[in-house]
Amino acid sequence: MRKNPYMILNIPDNSPDDVVDNAYASLKQQYSNDMYLEGEAGRTAAKKLTELEDAYRDILEIRNAKNNQENYGSNLGEINELIKQNRLNEAQAKLDSITEHTGEWHYLQSIIYYKKNWHLESKKQLSMALQLEPNNPKYKEAYQRLESMTGSSYNQNMGHAPQAEYRSTNSGCCSDSESNCCLNLLIADCCCECMGGDLIPCC
Repeated sequence: MRKNPYMILNIPDNSPDDVVDNAYASLKQQYSNDMYLEGEAGRTAAKKLTELEDAYRDILEIRNAKNNQENYGSNLGEINELIKQNRLNEAQAKLDSITEHTGEWHYLQSIIYYKKNWHLESKKQLSMALQLEPNNPKYKEAYQRLESMTGSSYNQNMGHAPQAEYRSTNSGCCSDSESNCCLNLLIADCCCECMGGDLIPCC
C-alpha cells in the first residue's frame, strides 16, 4: 500500500499549494544530486526520487479532484466515465455545459478530440491544460509522450506547444497504414494510462 503522499513530502495534509510545490522542488533537487552517489546511498536516493514523483502526482490529482467536486459536483467524473465508455457525444455535451475551462476540462477535451482522430486539436487542448497547470505531471506526461512520437517537445519557457501537425513515422518494418495504427494505439495507451487504465500492458 502506498504511503500518505504528504508524509513523503514531509508536510501537513492541509498545506497550501505553494508549500507543496516548494517541498517537492527541494526534495527533488536533493534526491537528484544524491542519486549519483556510489553504492547504496545512490540507489536509495533514486528510489526516493521515484517515490517523490508518485507522491507529488497523487497530491495534485487529489487536489484537482477536490476542486472539480467543489466547483462542478460530479460532472467531470461523469464525463471521464462517458469517455471511457466511448460515449463521446454525451461526454462532449456535458463538457460543453461547463463554462469555466480548467486544466482538467482541457485534458478531457483533448481525449475526446483524440478519439475522434482530431490529433492537432487534441494536442492544442493538452497545451492549454499545461498553460493553466504547468506543473501537473499527468498533463506533462501525456503531452510529452504525444510529442515524442512527432519529434517535438513541450516548450516550458514559452508555456505553449509547437503547432506542428501529427505525423506518422515509418521504421521500415511497417507500411504507412500499419505505422498509423501503431501510433494511434500508443497515443490511446497514453490517454488510458493517464486515466488509470492500461491499453498496452507492455508499454
